Amino acid sequence: MRRFGSLRSKLIGAFAGVVVVALVLSSTVFILARRGDQEQREIDRVASASPSIVGEYLLVAVRTQAEGDLANFARDAAKRHDVRVLLVEDSGHVTADSKGELTGKTIDVPPQPEGRRGIVGRTSYVTWKPDANTPGSGYVFLASNVPSIPVGPPTAANSGGRLSQPRIDLPRLVIGVPEGTIAHAWLSLLPALGIATAIALPVAVLLAVLFAAYITRPVKQLTFAATQLAEGTFEVKVPAARGDELGDLTRAFDTMARRVGSTQTQMRTLVANVSHDLKTPLTSILGFASALHTGAASGPDAAHAGAIIEDEALRLSRRLDDLLLLSELDSGKAIVEREAVDLGRLATDVVHRLLPPDSDRLFTVELQAPEGVVAVADGVKLERLLENLVDNARKFTPTGGRIAIRALGGNRDRRAFIEVSNTSEEIDSDELARLFDRFYRRDRTRGPRNGSGLGLAIARDLATLQGGALDAAWNDGMLVFSVSLPAEPGSANLN
Repeated sequence: MRRFGSLRSKLIGAFAGVVVVALVLSSTVFILARRGDQEQREIDRVASASPSIVGEYLLVAVRTQAEGDLANFARDAAKRHDVRVLLVEDSGHVTADSKGELTGKTIDVPPQPEGRRGIVGRTSYVTWKPDANTPGSGYVFLASNVPSIPVGPPTAANSGGRLSQPRIDLPRLVIGVPEGTIAHAWLSLLPALGIATAIALPVAVLLAVLFAAYITRPVKQLTFAATQLAEGTFEVKVPAARGDELGDLTRAFDTMARRVGSTQTQMRTLVANVSHDLKTPLTSILGFASALHTGAASGPDAAHAGAIIEDEALRLSRRLDDLLLLSELDSGKAIVEREAVDLGRLATDVVHRLLPPDSDRLFTVELQAPEGVVAVADGVKLERLLENLVDNARKFTPTGGRIAIRALGGNRDRRAFIEVSNTSEEIDSDELARLFDRFYRRDRTRGPRNGSGLGLAIARDLATLQGGALDAAWNDGMLVFSVSLPAEPGSANLN
C-alpha cells in the first residue's frame, strides 16, 4: 500500500490524470469544431451516389413509366446504395418509396435549390429536413434534378428552323438517410482520436515516471538525512545543486543541520565546562565544610575555612548568574529599558569598584571619562557589559601592563562609544573572532580561576540587545574592545 500512496505514485497519477483530462478536452473541442464538416462530408458521400442512381432511373424511365416498375427500381436502388429512395412529383405527391411508408402521401420538397446545395457530376441537388411530425420527419433528404426524356419522334420545325421532339418530365428523385446517420457522422473521428490517445497516454506515463523521479530524488535524500539527524549524526550533507524550491529546501535543511550540530556541540561544551567550573568550588566547599563539621578546623583555621567557603560560594553564584543571563538572552525574552546613560560616569563607577586605587595592582590604569557622553541604553545591562570587559582586562593584563578605559562621544552616525583595552600579546584575526565564543579561553594553563569563558560572550549579547555592537581588535600591543551604542541627541562631540 505504501508504494501506491507514495509521493512518486501520486505525482505519476496526477500527471497522467492531467494528460487524460487534456486529451478529453482537446478531443471534445476538436469534435465540436469538426462536427459540421463531418456532417457535410456525410451528406456529400450520400450525394456522390446520386449521379449513379439518376442514371439508373433514366434508363428505367426510358423503357417504361409504369408505377410498378418505378417502385421496383426505387427498392432495388435503395438496397444497392444503402439509402432511401423516393420518386416525388412537383406537387409533392410521392409516387414511389423504397420503404413504402410515404407512397401516395405528400411531402414538402423545395421547388428551388435552397439552403445547402451541391453539384455532383452534372446533377444538382438540394438537402432539407422535414419538420417534426410531418411525412418524412427523422430523415435528411437530398433531391436531384432529373432531366426530361423524349417520348416520340421529332415534330415540325419550330420558328428557328429546328425540329422539336416531345419530352416528358419525370418525378424528382429524392434520396434520404436517417437524421441520426448525419448527426453521428462525427463518430468516424473516434478511431483516430483513440489511436492518438493510445500513443499519448503511455508516453505521458513514461514522462511522469521520469519527472516524478527527478522531483522525489531530493525528497528521499532529505528523508535519509533527516533520519541520520534524528539518530545524532549531524555531519550530513544533501546535494543542493537545483535552483528550484526543492533546492531551497535542501539548502535550508543543510543550514539547519549545521546549526543543530553546532547547538549540540555547544550544549556538550556547556555541560563539560559547567561541570568543570562547578566541581572545583564544590569540592572546596565540601572539604572545608567537612573540616568545620568534624572540628578539624578550629580557631584561625575555622575562619580561614569559612572565608574559602564564602569565596567558592560566590564563584558558584556568579556562574549561575551567568548561565541564567545567557538563558534569558537566548530565549529572546530579555526586557530592555531605554534611558540616557552617562558613559563617563558609568566607566568611573565600574573602574573604582573593580580596580580601586588602594589595591595591590601590578599594572597601571588609565581612565578617560569626560562629561556629556550620553548613550541611549539599559543602564543595568550596560553596567554588566562594562564590568565583564573590565574584569576580563584585569584577569589577562600581565604584570607591568596597562589597562585603558575611555568614553567617546560624537555625531558620527549618532553613536556613542566606550573602549576597554589592555596590554596583550599579538592576536591574529581568527582568534579575535573566537574571543566571543562561549567557554572559549585563550590561556587554560592559568587555572579555573581565570574565568568561565562566558564574560565576553555575554558582553556581546548585551551590546546587540541594546542596539549596539561589540568588536575586538589588536593594535600596537593592546587588545581593544570597543562598544558602540545609540547616542543621546545632543551628546558631546569629544572624538
